[in-house]
Amino acid sequence: MRRRAPIGPRSGRIDYADAFRVDAGVERTPGDWVRAVIDDAPLAVRARLFTGWLALGLRLGLPWSPRRVLGWKVQHCDGHFVLLTANSWLGLRQERA
Repeated sequence: MRRRAPIGPRSGRIDYADAFRVDAGVERTPGDWVRAVIDDAPLAVRARLFTGWLALGLRLGLPWSPRRVLGWKVQHCDGHFVLLTANSWLGLRQERA
């Protein structure tokens, strides 16, 4: 099921977008799912993700901050989707919905 997100990139340009709906038999909010998948991953996986994103030039915040998910800023979170954002040293902006 595809649903158009009410929030998009500030530039108005989207190079790639994708969304997935999963019936896992567990009721969780999108914010709970993001934290379960990323924050609850094994430490070695989180370390590789974080260092890989830094190597790509993303300027991430503190990975343990409650307003961030492994360094990504939680730009928007409601009962339908989560939008994570990060700027880069090259002036680019990344968003993960």
